[in-house]
Amino acid sequence: MRLLHTSDWHIGRKFHQLSLLEDQLAFGSWLRDLIRSESIDLVLIAGDLYDRASPAGEAVDVLDEIFAQITDAGAGIVAISGNHDSGERLNFGSAAMAAAGVHMRAERRNLDAMGSPITFDVAGQSPLQILPLPYIDPYRISDLGEVPPRHSAVLESVISARLSELMDPSRTIAMAHAFVTGGSGSDSERELSVGGTSMVPAEVFSHFGYTALGHLHRPQQIRTDDSGTHGPGAAIYSGSPLAYSFSEEHIKSVRLIEVGAQITSHEIPIGVGRPVHTVTGTLEELLNDSQWDQATHGFVRARLTDPSVQLGAMEKLRQRFVHILELEQVALTTQGSLSGSEIREMVRRSPGELLNGYLDDTFPDLDDHDRLLINGSFDKMAGSRT
Repeated sequence: MRLLHTSDWHIGRKFHQLSLLEDQLAFGSWLRDLIRSESIDLVLIAGDLYDRASPAGEAVDVLDEIFAQITDAGAGIVAISGNHDSGERLNFGSAAMAAAGVHMRAERRNLDAMGSPITFDVAGQSPLQILPLPYIDPYRISDLGEVPPRHSAVLESVISARLSELMDPSRTIAMAHAFVTGGSGSDSERELSVGGTSMVPAEVFSHFGYTALGHLHRPQQIRTDDSGTHGPGAAIYSGSPLAYSFSEEHIKSVRLIEVGAQITSHEIPIGVGRPVHTVTGTLEELLNDSQWDQATHGFVRARLTDPSVQLGAMEKLRQRFVHILELEQVALTTQGSLSGSEIREMVRRSPGELLNGYLDDTFPDLDDHDRLLINGSFDKMAGSRT
């Protein structure tokens, strides 16, 4: 049996107010083709299908289209809700969809309503079970009983209650949406809680042959032992299919899982989506240096190191980097604070002297004609206030 592990689609998310729906549809088409070429039986989506609990209609249409492409390609789906999703919305129609091979498992108000294993037959092997563990906000549970109001505690409670229903935990694939201790985050993940109470120890998943994780957008593997194999304790983040912040310059991928006598997996790089790049240097270097050729078609954040203000820099950079979204003149924002003696010296200076000192520091190449124009305008403004 062959499965694909993916997560954190965030359908409907924007990047600097730019819609990513077309890129997300392109990912769906790429996924459909991969399912066909790799003979995938089942797609696991480990949470955050949508970017908002109340997604826009266009986002709902995109997710519906991607689901249709997956099922048309011959694969089933197991999906859990993440912290961005609404459990109530994703749970609607789940019983009916299961008959069509789409298994939705969302957060519910009661702990005992979550985590029921799903069993799949594997040709020539013992059955495979999936343990779907949606993101659980302890403050949305109607009755915690003696379980502490922590994400790790409610997650462990559900796992403990369901272990007896598993035929062989080491042949079970768990799915969870959580921040597992040891994971490396990025700037685009919403913090689950304050003070570390949302962190889940990796040992929670030590029973299972593979744990398909969601929430962190960087592909990474977290082990609970030092065996170096994909045996019990392998907890893996597939990462998001697209970059949602400039901290995500890593290669995006999905994870192909093969279930035979053992459970093994490997990454498959995603062939669609616009990469992100942070380019740093003087304006002249960014416009001409060949090292930035690979950034010309991606989303770009430019960090200028020129010691003076570069007028029209964004327009000039856009001629090379069509999709530039951010510009920061870092040399101007990282200057040290003034010393006490410098502040006292500034107080003694006239407004005109302060203006020309600023022009000297900020526009060292300013010609005499422009300097006279600026000083003339300043004198008129100063005179109108006397």
